[in-house]
Amino acid sequence: MDHVKGRISDTIYLPSGRHLGSVTIIFDSFPDAVKRFQVHQNKDYSIVIQVVLNCSEKKLTEILAKVTVSFREKTFSKVHITTEVVQEITLIRGKLRFITSDL
Repeated sequence: MDHVKGRISDTIYLPSGRHLGSVTIIFDSFPDAVKRFQVHQNKDYSIVIQVVLNCSEKKLTEILAKVTVSFREKTFSKVHITTEVVQEITLIRGKLRFITSDL
C-alpha cells in the first residue's frame, strides 16, 4: 500500500522550497472580521487571500492590511500577496479548504 499523503496541498511553499506551517490562524486576532477565508497559491508562488466579509469594509481594509504585513513577514517577502473580498467561498466536498494551490 502507498503512503497516505494527507493534506500535502494544505501548505504554502516559497520559491526556495521552504514551506510555511499552519496559516489557518491568520485571522485569529480578528475573530469577528470575516465569515470565511481561503488562501490560494498560484503556480508563480503568488498568494491570494480571499475573504467573505463579516464587518464594515473600512474595518476590513485595516485588518487585511495587518494580515498582509504579517503574511509578508512569514514569507520573507518572497511572494506577491493580494487580498480579495468575495461573496462566498466554495466548499470542496462539503468542507472548507483553508489553503488551495496550483503548485
